[in-house]
Amino acid sequence: MPIIENRVLTDRVYEHIKEMLIDGTLAPGDRINRQEIGAMLGVSATPVNDALSRLVGEQFLGLETRKGYYVRDYSCSELVDLMATRAAIEGMAARLACEHASDEDLLGLRSYFAPFEPFASPVDEATTRDYSRADVLFHQRIVALSANALLDDLYTRVGYVMKCNVHGLIRSPDATIGEHRAIVEAMLVRDTVASQHLLTEHVMRSRAVLEAGCSKKSS
Repeated sequence: MPIIENRVLTDRVYEHIKEMLIDGTLAPGDRINRQEIGAMLGVSATPVNDALSRLVGEQFLGLETRKGYYVRDYSCSELVDLMATRAAIEGMAARLACEHASDEDLLGLRSYFAPFEPFASPVDEATTRDYSRADVLFHQRIVALSANALLDDLYTRVGYVMKCNVHGLIRSPDATIGEHRAIVEAMLVRDTVASQHLLTEHVMRSRAVLEAGCSKKSS
């Protein structure tokens, strides 16, 4: 198989598995069925194995001898640290996006949560799952709009938002939809300071909830 073709297929498998992680199809501890993924995507074992090895390197998956690949879980301390680092990166990304992104791109941020407006609480399981996916894509998009390749590469490679949401949303949609709205509106008026502050605090509030839950487990 040509190298370029194999790389394209590997990327396809890689993105497919990440989508399964985002939407919760694959949860922490789940085993990865290589044959099933290959059959589903119509690819051979080589691109599947290459994609899985890449995901192990990025610490989305783990590998056990004789047991194969599985979805990694993270300790409380790991998740709390991820959240703090994520807050710093995303806050700066929002500030930079205010400086570099086009009006059209910033307006596009409204689209992620538009399907949930007007917001009605409580929400059902399907809506929560859709909101969780929108949340991941929203935060990833803000980092992409920073126009800082190093920041975007670090954020994407580590997979901060995906790892932090490995157990689903940390806070309920009714607790965060207003915060998302406020972040977008600050960015639309190019308020760099407010945008950075609002997004940093948004993530840090989720970190506080996560940390409180970790403390209860250890007590």
